[in-house]
Amino acid sequence: MGGVQAKSRNKNLHSSDVASDTVDGAYAAFDEIPDDIILEVFLRLPLTDLKSCFKVCKRFAALLDMRGFWLQKCVRDFKFSKNLLHSLSEEEDLRRLYIKRPYERNLIKNCDASQDMKHWKVTKSGGDGWQVEKEPIGSHPLSQFTRTDGPVGCWATSYGCCHKYQIIDLLEVGCSEHVLDAVRPSIRVSEWYAARFDCAAKYVLKVALLKDNKKELFWKQRISENCLYVAKEILSAGRDWFKAEHVFKDYPAGVRYIGFFHKGKDMQFWKGHFGAKFTLGSVVIDFSHTAFTE
Repeated sequence: MGGVQAKSRNKNLHSSDVASDTVDGAYAAFDEIPDDIILEVFLRLPLTDLKSCFKVCKRFAALLDMRGFWLQKCVRDFKFSKNLLHSLSEEEDLRRLYIKRPYERNLIKNCDASQDMKHWKVTKSGGDGWQVEKEPIGSHPLSQFTRTDGPVGCWATSYGCCHKYQIIDLLEVGCSEHVLDAVRPSIRVSEWYAARFDCAAKYVLKVALLKDNKKELFWKQRISENCLYVAKEILSAGRDWFKAEHVFKDYPAGVRYIGFFHKGKDMQFWKGHFGAKFTLGSVVIDFSHTAFTE
């Protein structure tokens, strides 16, 4: 019986040795995998998985610290334009650029009223206040005027002025001082607005490029040249949507915030929500017309 136990112990020792050899062999094989192959795998992983990979080993961490990897990742996942990439400084943190993605996308949060008033600062709710409409009431669907991914909601105003605003902190969203001050790419702003078929309405959009003081949004005389856009419209009764849009160019260095303010009301003082309605506000830092040299 003692011989059987000894034989069993020898068998277990043999299995352990085999397992150890297998692990050692796996590590050796892993070390032989070229960096380029590992990077190709990383390029196809989502950010959440890459964060986990960073903690696996020093080799993974070193590869994920490479500037060239994040440059390829930006191009692969976000199709960043050649103009944008040529505009970046050599000190640009490309991993932060990938995570934040501040360029060539809409920086307005909750642009379509899908989250009620979240991310907006309401400064006045005149008349019967604001109303969120999952689809426009008394107006055509916005999809008849621009491409949409299904029904688009909007805010509707009342017989008293309703206004609110949103401030974009450009450094916080990931823009670099080099891009804002040296490159100064175009900044495209826009919003769709409409009246109702049965009531005239007033609509106002004000967008300002601001420096240090966010309150500059409310003081026209303090805003620098080429840093202010104002659209004012008295709308006749009707179902159509219209687009207010502007491109900021040649603005001075030092812009750090963008203020986006809109307001509306009806022109017939009707109880309810017969005033201007608006949606899909947009602010995009656009490199499509930014010049660069090869």
